[in-house]
Amino acid sequence: MGSLVEELRSDADVVVLAGAPVGVVGDSLALVGFVDEVVLVACPGVTRVDDMQRAVEALKAAGSSPVGVVTTSVPKRRLLRATLDRLHAMSRLRGSTKQAAAEQAPGAAGTTTEVPVA
Repeated sequence: MGSLVEELRSDADVVVLAGAPVGVVGDSLALVGFVDEVVLVACPGVTRVDDMQRAVEALKAAGSSPVGVVTTSVPKRRLLRATLDRLHAMSRLRGSTKQAAAEQAPGAAGTTTEVPVA
């Protein structure tokens, strides 16, 4: 495995090794000796905090502390809620812009109008 990783490093700027969840099998911990940095991947609403804490402790014991966490697979409900919130905010902004434009004096070219962005 070490020679494969070295060969890949000579051909690429960045080499990413993806492993199984830490604690499920020992494969990921065995990769620690071949990497410069470890980044954990978590799924909001699925990955439990205590599982992440155990993974961090296992990685530390193996000689590597994670440098960060990447989240993936945002649950559909959370994504839908965030999208609806953004659409609502955009419609409020558009409404404020239209109202400000309607209040501007007709033919007042070159004037500026403040538009609230709240």
